Amino acid sequence: MTALHPQPSSLATQVSAATQAVAEDAAPRILTSGSEYQTFTESNALWVDKTAALQDLVDMDRVYLYRPQGFGKSLLLSLLTELYMHGTTRVAHLAIAKRWHEPQCPVLRLSFRGLHDPATFEQELCARWRRACYDAGFHEIYDFIPECQRFRLLASRTVNQVLQGQKVVVLIDDWDDPILSNLHDRATVEANVKHLFAVYVWLREGDFLRFLLFTGECRYKIASLFTADNFCDCSLKSRFAALLGYTEEELRTYFAPYLARSAALCHMSEEALIEQLRRHYGGFCFDEEGQVRVYSPWSINCFFAQLAQAPERAPLFRSFWQQDSHKASVLRTIMKTCSPAPNFFDAIKAKGIELTWWDIKEPCGEFDEYPFETLLLQAGYLTIQEKLLDERDKFGCFSYRCNFTNLEVESLFTELFAAYVRGQKWADSAQRGGA
Repeated sequence: MTALHPQPSSLATQVSAATQAVAEDAAPRILTSGSEYQTFTESNALWVDKTAALQDLVDMDRVYLYRPQGFGKSLLLSLLTELYMHGTTRVAHLAIAKRWHEPQCPVLRLSFRGLHDPATFEQELCARWRRACYDAGFHEIYDFIPECQRFRLLASRTVNQVLQGQKVVVLIDDWDDPILSNLHDRATVEANVKHLFAVYVWLREGDFLRFLLFTGECRYKIASLFTADNFCDCSLKSRFAALLGYTEEELRTYFAPYLARSAALCHMSEEALIEQLRRHYGGFCFDEEGQVRVYSPWSINCFFAQLAQAPERAPLFRSFWQQDSHKASVLRTIMKTCSPAPNFFDAIKAKGIELTWWDIKEPCGEFDEYPFETLLLQAGYLTIQEKLLDERDKFGCFSYRCNFTNLEVESLFTELFAAYVRGQKWADSAQRGGA
């Protein structure tokens, strides 16, 4: 699709031309909710095809991938479920259709979001495991094992009584939420880690697995997830740096009619609009080489979705992250746990912060040893600005210059950090209009 450039006549003519272009191209809807591939296909929603790298991903066998909330991790798991369960029949139009060579296979897909309470952790996990088995086609799970409330026992019996030698794919979303949501509570974290450790050890050693993928926001040494030699952390590998998030080329191509229309309504050129989008919603770097940068899919979708709500009104550069209470909750928890210095914000704004390769790649430490900057980097508040080619440690590893990712992220951080510095209660901050 070629970007549309309205003639520099009157604003009314430009808006009319851009609107007509959208109509002629039958531009698809832009969704700001939904994490299932089927939702996009059934509603004619705009789909940015990023599937070409999926074969490379599954070739890694056992994989971990972290990204901030709003980058489409759940949608990725939905698409992998579609591919493994049904092959390429319903995705023949996507790039992966020419590369996919995996046999059809049952998929057990779970989310660990909301597993916060150690007292009910195993019971809830068992319920989710049964549901995942049922959705994968193993309906007998409720007949064979209806009452077991201990996960290791339930999982082992599932392998022996239900799978019976059949290989399966296991996809787990938000693996770290039981930790991330309780960073301020040592007893809860340690109790949840025991539950998580049992799950991870069992899964990573399972000979019934065809493919295993964990997604999350951060990496923790206490979960001992990254000690296995056969486990690949793809989070900062260059070839997967653009797997989640929109590149600028994708923004210009897939959103071309929306760019034209928005630029006309905002009284600016398309290049000026893209520059503003980059400053507000771009800048995320998940590339250990510091080269590939992407835009927040959630924020870009929300920005252009304003056109559907008010077709003749210029879209506003709002802080859409502030609409996501989970992001605010995570940042509050991180601040409460790490107790950053009051001058932290000013120091970062002045010259950024230098982090080593070990700061960026190594899992976060034990309880009470969480490095504030590393947690912020993994959660998306800080990002890699450049790889410092002239600075290496004794092992030959580079350092990186990092700073706030973009204006949207900085806006949310500023608001919550100011409340933290003032010593105000989070509830009071929220009542005054905070995130």
